[in-house]
Amino acid sequence: MNSENQNGPWTLAELQAFAESRGGSCLSSEAGIESTSHRFRCAEAHEFEAQAFVLIRGGFWCPHCQPSIDGPGPWDWNALAKKDPTLARFEPAPNKTGTP
Repeated sequence: MNSENQNGPWTLAELQAFAESRGGSCLSSEAGIESTSHRFRCAEAHEFEAQAFVLIRGGFWCPHCQPSIDGPGPWDWNALAKKDPTLARFEPAPNKTGTP
């Protein structure tokens, strides 16, 4: 995302770059306007629809991979971080015993 366009609307190339930064892909063929829902695929091959603003500015990504208060747990942060470069930037460093 360029600094001039942090609040959208985003170009298709920007949506594709964002999806790739999360280890996924943008399946939409047009950018649309800010309220347009786009189709994405995460690194786990889940396909989902979401508005770019919710993903980019809200920090959300795949609803199947993200933890939910009502969903199954626990969230496997390390496994997701291996496939999601954005999460990997925030992965906890291992302690002296080699475990996070």
